[in-house]
Amino acid sequence: MKKITKIIAILALVGLNFSCKEDETTPKTITDVVVENADFSLLKAAVTRAGLAEALKSGSLTVFAPNNAAFIAAGFANEAAINAAPIATLDAVLKYHVLSTKNLSTALPTAANTEVTTLGGSKAYITKGTGGVSINGAKVIQADLEASNGIIHVIDRVILPPAGDLVAVAAGNPNFSLLVAAVTRVG
Repeated sequence: MKKITKIIAILALVGLNFSCKEDETTPKTITDVVVENADFSLLKAAVTRAGLAEALKSGSLTVFAPNNAAFIAAGFANEAAINAAPIATLDAVLKYHVLSTKNLSTALPTAANTEVTTLGGSKAYITKGTGGVSINGAKVIQADLEASNGIIHVIDRVILPPAGDLVAVAAGNPNFSLLVAAVTRVG
């Protein structure tokens, strides 16, 4: 009986050892890469606040990921600034940084302003030339970070989706209620 107990204990330890090694080689999703990279702490905060962490774990995606310096340049000095932003705004801005296909930088066409559709449904424009790759003028400063479900290209600034018409933008801001009333009354 003692021999059987020892054999079972040894097998259990061996199995535990293999399962730990298997976990170490599990491919990381885009969300995992963002969460584990200290230079994406503000992007992580924005993704978390917008509720997009799960969405970035599946599919085959390309993310043009602004680093912390890009968020700071856009006026988001820290996580508190991210958390003060409206969730709908963060959702729209973050989805504008994502394509629903996997695109290595080497597979992008060498051209100016190649139109692509973002995850949010808006159009963005990728340029690839001797100066590198950019999307809507934001330069890719580190290309082709691989994840199990896609590619991450680090960019030097936050890009913003098209705002829509002036009335729609103004209608979302209570400070412009009189302007909206005047325009809609005349129109």
